[in-house]
Amino acid sequence: MIKARTIINFLVGGNAVTGFGMVLMGLGVISMEEKLIAVASPFLHLLQIPPKPFFVLLGSCKILAVMRLVFRRGPFPEWFARIGLMTSCACGAYGHYRNDESAVPPFVMIGLLVLHGFLPGGTKEEKKDRVV
Repeated sequence: MIKARTIINFLVGGNAVTGFGMVLMGLGVISMEEKLIAVASPFLHLLQIPPKPFFVLLGSCKILAVMRLVFRRGPFPEWFARIGLMTSCACGAYGHYRNDESAVPPFVMIGLLVLHGFLPGGTKEEKKDRVV
């Protein structure tokens, strides 16, 4: 089970990479990706905010959530980080669907996040009980 947890941690950690890219786009370090703006457009119009602050906030939250789930560090409680990433994936799936793109990858990530919560070896108490 520890190997499975390591693999799931690696896959869930990909959210931090996308979050880092969003922060860089929001800060203007790299150019804004038009496809990403198109996927986020239903929420940008709903919230009536420009894309740059939206990407900085969303990217930062994704990075902090991954820090909590994978490295057990960060300001969010674990349940909040998991629900936040799942919500981000669900919104991404809706945005992809609205742009006639495949919504399967975000739903796969939601499944990985659910599986991550059920695998043993994640809490500090379980790690203390494990004999190395």
